Amino acid sequence: MLPAFSLNRGYMETMMGVEDPLPPELTDRLAPPPARGLRRVREYLRLGRIAAGLAVEAARLGRTRRRFLARLETAIGEGPDPAAANLTELAATYRRIEGTLLDKWDAPLVNDFLCMVGFGASRALLGKWAGDRGHAFHNDVMIGQGGIVSAEPARRIAEMGRIVRGDDAALAALAKGRAAVAGFGALDAGISAYLTDFGDRCTEELKLESLPLSDDPAPLLAAIASAARRPEAPEQARAVPDWQALMPGMPVRRRIVRALTGWAAARVRDRENLRFERTRIFAHARRVFLAIGREFHANDLLDDPRDVLCLTVTEVLGAIEGSGLSRNLKAVVAQRQAEAAADHARPEPPERILLRGAVAAHRPKAAAMPVSEGGDLRLGTGCSRGAVTAPARVVRDPRRQTLHPGEILVASNTDPGWIALFAGAAAIVVERGSLLSHSAIVSREMGIPCVVGIRDATRWIETGDIIEVDGGSGRVSKRNG
Repeated sequence: MLPAFSLNRGYMETMMGVEDPLPPELTDRLAPPPARGLRRVREYLRLGRIAAGLAVEAARLGRTRRRFLARLETAIGEGPDPAAANLTELAATYRRIEGTLLDKWDAPLVNDFLCMVGFGASRALLGKWAGDRGHAFHNDVMIGQGGIVSAEPARRIAEMGRIVRGDDAALAALAKGRAAVAGFGALDAGISAYLTDFGDRCTEELKLESLPLSDDPAPLLAAIASAARRPEAPEQARAVPDWQALMPGMPVRRRIVRALTGWAAARVRDRENLRFERTRIFAHARRVFLAIGREFHANDLLDDPRDVLCLTVTEVLGAIEGSGLSRNLKAVVAQRQAEAAADHARPEPPERILLRGAVAAHRPKAAAMPVSEGGDLRLGTGCSRGAVTAPARVVRDPRRQTLHPGEILVASNTDPGWIALFAGAAAIVVERGSLLSHSAIVSREMGIPCVVGIRDATRWIETGDIIEVDGGSGRVSKRNG
């Protein structure tokens, strides 16, 4: 499915952040056999056609993106309010989302592919023409371009933290919950505006069962209180990337790679912003399905409205439209919940699972948690330059854990729901991720040193350990004593 698979495979794996490539027995089947003679000519013509098509898509990407956003706003804004709609209206609302957006997800897909190629090609070219300095410079160019919506929540949280800094009554109200903040004008207005703009964001936001901030604002309130307790730090000026110093005496090459890198930076920005739009439409679908669960519960089809999340889309819509295979939805839910409980008891799966035969017949073996290798040094992927030595805090649940001022955040993986912790982190270390992951993009934009790909970070590092993080080289080391 990936055009020019043999050429772009490395770029794809960089974007996904996988450690181990696909096994040869799969890649040999996926990649076409070497072409000979006339077939080779046809393959080159096909590749040329694909390249021409991508060039056309790149040229009209701005228009494609505008049309996509217009369709998204229409899908969210049209139709009845899910809170008051009946089952027929709710099913029609989801069908409309499916028809107008999910089947025409063009702008994010095109931009993702162009981002992958542009980011990988510009980084490779800088490495070829400027060596290791070129790779570090590439990360610097991606910093501070502005316009990345995912960095805005951190700025808002810091601003609200300044509003309540030193105000014991406001801090006490934040600890009591959203209703208690109503008497604090500027703070209450700031929280309301935040929830209006970013209330759909939450940890594990692409799981329907996750509670968005609009339903559970407690993580936001905790983040504001944490920001208020941190001392005010002066904003550091970011150095302007010096292309002349990096590539002296190479004006043509410098112009080429500068243009390509700038274009790639714009694709990275659009990729992160389109992810936010994905969050918005996903949250709208969540509201639709939870409203369906409300109606199913009212009609005694489910024991609890949220049980609808245990059903497939086909089962939910089939129960409304008449194509369902079972009327006993409660029994289906009970079976799913039992299977989910059994799945939670299993060990965490490896990054890549290799199976032969029927997948349903696979029985994962219970395995002990792998022991972290020894030593005081790890080398990962440096995503955002800067060196910090500070105490570490291992965070597994950002909804219940907070950072103390000056601590380094250590996590297994992150998503946009972690932004409240990013705002107070001295540096970030993540087990999984890539140069194009959310952790990397947002940390670069915020100027926070970040290293991803330290596979045993949450086992090797313990809360309170003094660690040194070099976001340029990707080195993470423990300080003895």
